[in-house]
Amino acid sequence: MQDFTSDSNTQQSTVSLAFLRLSQKLQKFLDDITPFRTARWIGALVFILLFMIRIIMLQGWYIITYALGIYHLNLFIAFLTPKIDPAMDEFEDDSGPSLPTRANEEFRPFIRRLPEFKFWYSVIKSTLLSIFLTFFQFFDVPVFWPILVLYFIVLFCITMKRQIMHMIRYRYLPFTHSKPKYQGHDDSGKDEINENCLPIYWENLSVHAIIKKDRWLRSSITTRKLLLNKVEGYIPPCSLVAIMGPSGAGKSTLMAALANKLPAQIELEGSAKIGSLSVKNFESHNFGFMYQHDLFCGALTVKEHLYFMAKLKLDRRTTDKNLKARVSAIIEELGLGQCMNTRIGANGENGKITLSGGERKIVSFATELLTDPPFLFCDEPTTGLDSYSAQKVIKVMQRLVSDERKTVVCIIHQPSTELLNAFNQLILVADGRIAYSGPPNKAISFFESVGYRCPDNYNSADFIMKILSDSNKSVKTVCDEFAASKHAEIVKNAIANEIYFDTSSSSVLRNHLSPFWPVKLYHLTGRYLLEKVRNPTIDIHRFLQKVGIAIMVGLCYLGTVQQTQVGIQSVQGIFFMLITENFFTPMYSVMNQLPTQLPLFRREYTSGLYDAPTFYIANIISFIPTLIIEPTVFTTIIYCLASMQTDLYGYFLTVIITILVMAVSTSCGYMFNNIFGSLSLALTFVQPFDNVIMILSGIFINLRSVPWFLHWLVEISWFELGFEALTIIHWQNITYIACSEDPDVPCLMDGSEVLDKYEFKVANLMPHIYSMIWLYIGFHAVSFVCFVTRAHLNKLS
Repeated sequence: MQDFTSDSNTQQSTVSLAFLRLSQKLQKFLDDITPFRTARWIGALVFILLFMIRIIMLQGWYIITYALGIYHLNLFIAFLTPKIDPAMDEFEDDSGPSLPTRANEEFRPFIRRLPEFKFWYSVIKSTLLSIFLTFFQFFDVPVFWPILVLYFIVLFCITMKRQIMHMIRYRYLPFTHSKPKYQGHDDSGKDEINENCLPIYWENLSVHAIIKKDRWLRSSITTRKLLLNKVEGYIPPCSLVAIMGPSGAGKSTLMAALANKLPAQIELEGSAKIGSLSVKNFESHNFGFMYQHDLFCGALTVKEHLYFMAKLKLDRRTTDKNLKARVSAIIEELGLGQCMNTRIGANGENGKITLSGGERKIVSFATELLTDPPFLFCDEPTTGLDSYSAQKVIKVMQRLVSDERKTVVCIIHQPSTELLNAFNQLILVADGRIAYSGPPNKAISFFESVGYRCPDNYNSADFIMKILSDSNKSVKTVCDEFAASKHAEIVKNAIANEIYFDTSSSSVLRNHLSPFWPVKLYHLTGRYLLEKVRNPTIDIHRFLQKVGIAIMVGLCYLGTVQQTQVGIQSVQGIFFMLITENFFTPMYSVMNQLPTQLPLFRREYTSGLYDAPTFYIANIISFIPTLIIEPTVFTTIIYCLASMQTDLYGYFLTVIITILVMAVSTSCGYMFNNIFGSLSLALTFVQPFDNVIMILSGIFINLRSVPWFLHWLVEISWFELGFEALTIIHWQNITYIACSEDPDVPCLMDGSEVLDKYEFKVANLMPHIYSMIWLYIGFHAVSFVCFVTRAHLNKLS
């Protein structure tokens, strides 16, 4: 008996825990959507509209509709009614609060009996409940609905008249108006800035790269490569820091570890903290991370790019007005006003006015500064720039540190002495260890103390790089000497002080709500469509090629489409060309196009800008115009030149089928590309697959003779599905075909005999169209799963 009781208690606790989790998720969702008043009410109106459409279509459940209307009316009256009824003031003194009446009076807020959010929530719940009740016949009470409508109108008018008379009598309006604006003390946000200005420090930090080598039919071999070896360091609050070192020293690894940007194949040991919190507690919006190589959508202007990035980066509670103001402020602050309407462009574009290298670096700065991060990490921001452009970039960094009190950490490659001295701190990394950390102007004296003197009139940065790149012996000597120097002692004392005083970091962890998924999808799709419009070179070439082929094919079949035995071959040849041109070219085109988009996707995906499903769906949506225009124009030209059937039904079905063939071909191209992850490997397998699909089309082989184990390939051969559908459309209504005068030539008397020759059936027309739709969905579903999985595993190439 006790066991039974304990089991029932366990079951009850499990159920209650499940309900508790559901209620918590619901409450979180309600909390998230509370600020979006307009969107909430649009959603409520959509549900009410769906309910009304269901009632009209079912022609029943009028009593439910009447009850819902009465309930909504009561909610609306409560929404318009003040929480404290002024009628009660007639029996009380006048010392209590009063309602707002005129604009020139003292501000008095209107407090509702039913708040706006509760009003909306009650409307949503009652509407969903009403929709649910319409699925039960029990609630469909027979009633003469015009009486209910008339009664509801009368009730509505009487109730609203009473409410309006109440407002007139007691002289109030059901909303808060004329609220005065007060100018508070001008603190310029200094308190907040000081709270966000925190030190960065790390100790016993080791980083290993996990290298996994797969072997055929054998277990894989895993090795670990040491990138950083128990390093420690300290970056003061609000400082400009340079990290230098030879190639492979661990500079990028150190900065990625501090910015919490290490990839999944990297293993980190030790601690890296900002204030009292580990860097792992910080999200992407807390950091600005500027990569060494600039990747942009070249079709956008500077202003369009920043607006797009702001839409995806900023908190979703940010109004459009504030968002535009933020973009304008960044443009003005960084001096991008002269080029804000200039296209960013891509490297290697000739004959077009685009941004210079220095301007592109500053645009990268601007992109990272949109979220106003307290920490900015830059990977070689001056590489590839002339001295003037590099100096301009460093001055922007200095202004960010001095005026906005940010911490800027960047990797610098062979700067001039003047450029190096512009930094507050220099960190030298060599062979995975710290070779120096301190003021840049004291680095040369440190190297002199360990036996390496810089020649006169020699660039100090070049001298340092030469010493750290010479040999393992000199690197080991410098690192060992630094570990025992007073500079290392200063770093250790600074770290010890931070640990002891436990600096608060909670103010940096701002509550950030990422934009909703449909918002990201909308803007990403818009960017791809704009890119197609402004860079139409590839699409135009492909379109002109299609037009040229269509004209040549149409001229070849000009005057040959007749209801004769010879005309049968011409018609089938036209259908073959319609299918072939929308089968191979689109498939290989998308297979070559997708890899070109992956570098920018990987950059924005790792930055947390959007996820893999959003990218994939936006890509598919942006391809829809091409998917419709190309086959429509191609089919129309051939249709007209070859003088095919003149009825609109046959023409529109022909266009639809060619569109579906092209759609399935593109989805197949996506699928092979994402399954194999390599264009060369995908082409190796897709070519024989295409040949088999084409052979099983019914043109080169009679479908009766296909072996039973290949029947499934016939079912998925959209070449066969499209070819058979086109053949059925043309020949199903042909009742007479003239025979040849040569008695040795076989004679097909009507369209049904033509269909029998190819083993085609009229009843297969619509099933084949549906099959192509399902193939399109199925190929994309497989491709979608493979792409998202590869993106998650960081295996996109």
